[in-house]
Amino acid sequence: MEEMVYEPCKVSLIEICLVAVMNNNCFQYGDEFYRQINGIAIGTSVASVFANIYAAQFEQDLDEWHGKGLLSYVRYIDDIKFIFEGS
Repeated sequence: MEEMVYEPCKVSLIEICLVAVMNNNCFQYGDEFYRQINGIAIGTSVASVFANIYAAQFEQDLDEWHGKGLLSYVRYIDDIKFIFEGS
């Protein structure tokens, strides 16, 4: 798998945007408004982007598992399936 290299200014902008979304994630329940203080709300536009960034980082470290019984790895957005050999 070819490693992607990103320009630092683009990565910083993405990080700034994600932090802004996570720090200002508000929702309404009934007549009350709340600000979520942990994580990112499911259903927000950026949730799938954030999941892909996280999973991509995880996948960079996946090569070490191929020698340890990993037969298959499949990912669709934030759903992941592993198949290992053995018990």
